[in-house]
Amino acid sequence: MRYHRVTVRNFRGISEARVDFPEGRLLVIEGPNEAGKSSIVEAIGLLFEFPAESGAEQVRRVRPVGRDADPEVELEFSIGRAWCRYRKVFSRRGVTELEVSGGSEAVYSGREAHDRARRLLEEGVDEALFKSLRVLQGESLAAPGALSKSQQLLKALDAAAGPDPAGEGLFERAKQEFARYYTEKREQPTGEFATARKELEEAQQQVAQLEGEVRALEAQAERVRQLEPEIAALREAVEGLEARQRELEAALEARREAEHAEELARKELEAAEAQLRQLGEEVQRRAERGREVERLAQELEALEREFADRREELGVLEAEARAKREAANAAGKQFETASTRAKTLADDLNYAQELLQAAQMERRLQAIGEAEERREAARAFLARCRVTPELLKRVEEAEQQVQRTEAQLRAVVVQVEVEGPAGARVVVDGEERPLERGLLKVEVTEERRIDLPGGFAVVVRPSQSQGLLEGRLRERREELERLLADGGAATAEEARELERRRLAARQEVEQAERTIRQQLMDLPNREDLEGRLQRTRGRIAAYRAAHAGRTLPATIEEARRAKETGDAEMQEARAAAEAAERAAREAEEALRRADAAVREIVTRVERSRGLLEQLRSEAERAERERPTAQLDQELAAARGKAALAQRKLDEVRERLAAHGDPAPELKRVVSERDTAERRLREAEREVDEARGALKHAGEGPLQARLDEARNRLAAATERAERLERKAAAARLLFRTLEKHREAAQRMYGPLLAERMAELGRRVFGEDFAVELDAELAPKRRRLNGRWLEVEQLSIGAREQLAVLHRAACAAAAARDGVPFFLDDALGWSDEQRLEEMARVLAGLAQEVQVVVLTCQPGRFAAAQPAEVVRIAGGRTEGTVDPGRGSQPELPI
Repeated sequence: MRYHRVTVRNFRGISEARVDFPEGRLLVIEGPNEAGKSSIVEAIGLLFEFPAESGAEQVRRVRPVGRDADPEVELEFSIGRAWCRYRKVFSRRGVTELEVSGGSEAVYSGREAHDRARRLLEEGVDEALFKSLRVLQGESLAAPGALSKSQQLLKALDAAAGPDPAGEGLFERAKQEFARYYTEKREQPTGEFATARKELEEAQQQVAQLEGEVRALEAQAERVRQLEPEIAALREAVEGLEARQRELEAALEARREAEHAEELARKELEAAEAQLRQLGEEVQRRAERGREVERLAQELEALEREFADRREELGVLEAEARAKREAANAAGKQFETASTRAKTLADDLNYAQELLQAAQMERRLQAIGEAEERREAARAFLARCRVTPELLKRVEEAEQQVQRTEAQLRAVVVQVEVEGPAGARVVVDGEERPLERGLLKVEVTEERRIDLPGGFAVVVRPSQSQGLLEGRLRERREELERLLADGGAATAEEARELERRRLAARQEVEQAERTIRQQLMDLPNREDLEGRLQRTRGRIAAYRAAHAGRTLPATIEEARRAKETGDAEMQEARAAAEAAERAAREAEEALRRADAAVREIVTRVERSRGLLEQLRSEAERAERERPTAQLDQELAAARGKAALAQRKLDEVRERLAAHGDPAPELKRVVSERDTAERRLREAEREVDEARGALKHAGEGPLQARLDEARNRLAAATERAERLERKAAAARLLFRTLEKHREAAQRMYGPLLAERMAELGRRVFGEDFAVELDAELAPKRRRLNGRWLEVEQLSIGAREQLAVLHRAACAAAAARDGVPFFLDDALGWSDEQRLEEMARVLAGLAQEVQVVVLTCQPGRFAAAQPAEVVRIAGGRTEGTVDPGRGSQPELPI
C-alpha cells in the first residue's frame, strides 16, 4: 500500500492542508508543536476506521473550535494494481466517496463506499504490520507486539529463508482446499459447503412449515367440535337475560312516576318557604330602620358641638403661620448673599489650581523633550546594527561547529616521532632539522617526507578522515566568516557585544516611549499637551482681567482657606434658612389640617341630616302601604301553609322509598346480555372460518407437498453431511500445517535480526548485533563485544533500537508493505547518532514509503535525498501543493 496525496480541511486547528508523498525519497514534515502534524496522521486513521456519520468521541474531538464547519479528509492511495481516491466529510448526515481504477473501474458512495474501502484494506494490507509501522507521539520506545502475527512479514522472511525442503506449495494447496469450505479468519462456511448448509436449512424450514399447517388444520377441526355446545349455551343465556331486562324496565318506569310526584310536592314546599322568608325579611327591615333613625339623631347632635370647637382653633393657627412665613423669607435672602460670596471664592481656587497645572505641564513638556532625544539616538543605532538574534544564533552555532571540528581534527592528526643521538640531523620536506635531546616530533597535516641517514626515507600521509575533517573545518570557518560579515562584526565576541548593545538600545527606546506616555497621560501627542498649556494660560489671563479691581489669592493654600471660610458661612446660612422654612411649612401644614377637619365636619353634618330625613320618609311610606297589623297576619298564614306542604312531601317520599331503585340491576343485565351476544357472534364467526379453512384444505394437495418436502430434506441432509466430512478433513489438514508452519516461523528471528543488524551497523559500527525473542521483538543488543538486555539500555539507545526494529520489518516486507510513519521520534538521540539514523531512514525510503514528523526544523537535514514540508501553524487558510525537492510551508 502506498499513499500519493492527502488533503485535510476543517480538522482540529487545520483550515486546509495538502501533502504529496514523493516516490523513492524520505518525506519530512516539520512544524512547531500543535501546528497540526500529528493531525494529518490521525486524519488518515479516522478515514478508514469510522463511518462519515459516526458520533464517536474520536470524531467529535477533531471538529474545529469556533467555526461551524465539518471535518473533511481525502486520500489518494494504491493497493496492488488498484488506484483509489477516498473522501469523507464527517457530519450528522456524512459524505463518503470512493473511486477505484486500475483493472476494474468503480465508483461507490455512502456506507457502500466505507465497506468497500474496509474490504480493500483487509484484503490488501496486513493489519498487524500497518499498525506496527505507524509510530505516533510518545510511542517510539514501545516495541510492537503484533509483528509475529504479520503474515506479510512472515511471508517475506519465509521467502528470504529459501525453498521449503518439505515440498514447495503444500501449505498453499492445503490453504486453497480449506478456502473451498471456510473463510480463513472467522472459519465461516463458504462456497459449495455454505450452499449445501443453506439448502439443508431451507428444506428443514419448509418441512416444519408444512407440518405446522397440517397441525393447524387438525386444531381447527377440534375447535369446531368444542364451539358447537358453547354456541347453544350462549343462545340460551341471551334469551334469559332479555326476559330479565324487560321486567326491570317496567319497575324503572313505576319508580319514575313516583319521582315526578315527589318533584311536584318539593316545588310546592319551596314556594311556601319563599313567601315566608319574604315576609320575615320585611319585618326585620322595619326594625333595623327604626334603630338607624335613633343612632343618626344622636350622631348629628355630637357633630354640631365639635364644629363650634374647631372654628375657634382655626383662627389661632392662621396668625401663627403668617408670622413664621415672614421669618423664613428673611433667612432665605441671607443664604443667597452667602452663596454668591462662596461661588466667587470657589472661582479663585480654580484660578489658583490652573496656575499650578500650567507649571506642571511645563515640567512634563521638558521631560518629553529629553526622552525623545534619547529615543532618536537609540533608534539611529538600531538602524545601523545588522546583528539579529537569529543571525547571532547561527554565528554561535557556526563557532561551535568550528570548535568541535578543530577538536575532532586534533584527535585524528598523526604525529611522527624520530628518535636518535642528540644533535643528529634529518631532512624533513627538504629542510634539515636537528634532533633536540634525541627526539624530533612532526605533525602530519599533509604528505611529509623524512630523509634519514644512510639513504633511508619515510613518506607519511594524513588519514582519509583527517582530510575530510580539514575540508569540513575550512567550510565551517568560511561559513562563520560569511555570517560575521553579514552582521558587520570581525569576531563572534564582537557580534555578541553588538547584540547586547542592540538589546540595550531597544530597552532605551521602550523606556523613552514609556516616559513619553507617562508624561502625556491621557493625551495622544505632545502637540495636544502644548495646546492644553496655551488654553490654560489664556484662562488665567482672562480671569485676571475680569477681576482686576480686587486682590486675587497669591497661593493655592490661601485660596483654599478662603473658600473653606466662605463655604462654612454659606452652610450656616443654609441651615438657618432651612430651619426657618421647615417651621413655616409645619405651621402652614397644621393650618391646612385644621381647615380640612372643619370642612370634613360640615360635610358629615350635612350627610347625616340628609340620611335621617330619608329613613323617616321611608318608614312613613311603608306603614301607609302595609300597616304593621296586616303584616303580622300575613306572616302567620304563610307559616301554616309551609307546614302543610312539608307534611305532603314527607308522604310522597315514603311511597318512593317503597319502590326501590332497579337501575343498577338493569345496567348489569344489559352489560351481561351485550357480552353474551358479542361472544356468540365471535364463536359463530370462528366456526364459519374454521369450516371454510377445512373445506379449502380438503380440496388442496397439502399432504403431497409435505411428502415432497420430506424427500428434498433427506437429499439435502445426505449432501450436507458428505460436504461436512470433507470440510472437517480440509480444516484439520490446514490447521495442522499452519501450526507446524508457525513453529517453523519462530526460526525467522535470526533472519530479521540480521536485517536489523545490517541497518544498525551504519549507526553503531561493525560490532553491532541484536537478538530477538519468540515474538520477533528485540531482546538483547551487542556493542563493543558486550551483550546487554534491552531494559538495561539508555532511553536514547532503546529508542534507536525500536526505530531500527521497525525499519528492518518495513525493509523485509517492502514488496507488499505499508507506509512507515515516525511522529517526533529520536528525541533522546545525540547529534551524531541522529545524523546516522536519518541516513538509514533516507536509504530505507528508496524501497519503503517513509514519513517523518518533527517539531525541530533541520533535525533530519542529514537525510538525503529527502523532501521537506514545513507546517507554519496559526490560523492562515489556504492550500499548498509542494513541488518535488522544495521546502514549502503548509498554512494551517
